[in-house]
Amino acid sequence: MEDFTALLNITYNNVRPKRGKVLISQPLMFDGCFERSVVLITEYSKHGTMGFILNKWTSVNVENLVEGFPGEGLKLSIGGPLQANTLHYLHTFGDIPGSLKIVNGVYWGGDLYTVCELLASSAMKSEDIRFFIGFSGWIGGQLEHELKSNSWLVGDIPPTQVIKENKHLWKQSVRSMGDQYMHWTNMPENPVMN
Repeated sequence: MEDFTALLNITYNNVRPKRGKVLISQPLMFDGCFERSVVLITEYSKHGTMGFILNKWTSVNVENLVEGFPGEGLKLSIGGPLQANTLHYLHTFGDIPGSLKIVNGVYWGGDLYTVCELLASSAMKSEDIRFFIGFSGWIGGQLEHELKSNSWLVGDIPPTQVIKENKHLWKQSVRSMGDQYMHWTNMPENPVMN
């Protein structure tokens, strides 16, 4: 029997992960949370990696979870399987105290009181911020092992794609990696059902 990895050209592209890069899951990853996911890396070191899934959304708005929250209609995203009782946010406001620059125009965290003030005054709008429940994380060496096992490609994403909802982000990200991965986008989500 042929090796499916060779047949489907599922091979790591040898780009090193770092803050601001994205992890693009291979098409046969059947993990419920990471299946066809794009994960923005917000922290990367020898001790581990942290990030947020950019293409998994809930049907819940932030104000439904946080009583008195000033923003309306702010959809909540699934950041990953870890600490699903924590709230995180990415935004476009670099002057929020305590925020960390991820890529040009995209920042992580910062003072929540300032965020609430900006939302209440309408200085910050829904297209400026994105909230996540939980996060994605790997202990030191774990992501490197998954990369060697051909679970992920490492790529880039336009900063404008980080905040907005995009149901086609995985396919667009795969296409941006080049022709050798184009066939991934045509694979059925459940090959058994094909």
